[in-house]
Amino acid sequence: MTEAYNNSLIKNNKDFYRQMFKVGFPVMIQQLIIVAVGICDTIMVGKLSEEALAAVGAANQVFSPKIHFDMWGSYVRTVAA
Repeated sequence: MTEAYNNSLIKNNKDFYRQMFKVGFPVMIQQLIIVAVGICDTIMVGKLSEEALAAVGAANQVFSPKIHFDMWGSYVRTVAA
């Protein structure tokens, strides 16, 4: 098959987009939840002290990329399977 055929197939295939949305929507929701939890942590701990707030900010900077990397790895393993 040629590349032009593959591109037209994807553009005209509504089932493809429907499946992509079914996979992508939960991922978007999960990302929003992760960000919301970080914001809630910051708001709650911000009322305690500056040191506690700095600790939560530092933990979020370390923990957030780890979560994203782990999720990326699970997506790659799922697609490769």
